[in-house]
Amino acid sequence: MVRIHGWICVLSFFVVYAAAAQTPSDAPAVAVPGSCQRVDFNRALLESPVRIDLAVQVSESGRPLSALPMAPVERADLLAAVVASAMSCEYRPALAAGKPAPGTARSLFSFERAQAAEALIRKPRVTDVRECAPTAKDYPVASLLRDETGTTRIGFTVDPNGRLTAFGVARSSGHLRLDFVALAKLATCRFTPGALPDGTPTSASFEVDYVWKIE
Repeated sequence: MVRIHGWICVLSFFVVYAAAAQTPSDAPAVAVPGSCQRVDFNRALLESPVRIDLAVQVSESGRPLSALPMAPVERADLLAAVVASAMSCEYRPALAAGKPAPGTARSLFSFERAQAAEALIRKPRVTDVRECAPTAKDYPVASLLRDETGTTRIGFTVDPNGRLTAFGVARSSGHLRLDFVALAKLATCRFTPGALPDGTPTSASFEVDYVWKIE
């Protein structure tokens, strides 16, 4: 049985699959969930939300070699804190032909102003979970064959009109295939924007978890 938990819903499905003629594809490097130190930065110093998409070069032994942002980051102090966190992680190396190889791990860091987060009386949310929640058919066959499970945390930003303006993996499940499915499903959702105390819709960020289980 495959269980995929998304937001407030729990979806359970029976899945029958065959292992014949299926070869798991190669995998990129990925940080081991829970192995990274916290980002040491005061959110109150931010004037606006910040997203940092970081690419970490990982050796075939799983050692982080370097970490660089995929786009310019104005706050050098925040970038330094994020890089320090990424370089503290344990990593699973990439796989090439089934063997450990040098590769790149991608991580998205999302930061919201502390005052802005506290001012919200309503966080952005998915309008109808059933429309974009993953089903058993979305569970990658290669992940089933390799018994890959875990929790993918997706960070996303919704503008005052309910449009998705940014999203990415805030915490990996440890398996890129599962993370990619979670991202693809969230991108199809419709959203209700966050609101300020006076009821005015506002741009805001939030996070949701996809829990992937095979039983």
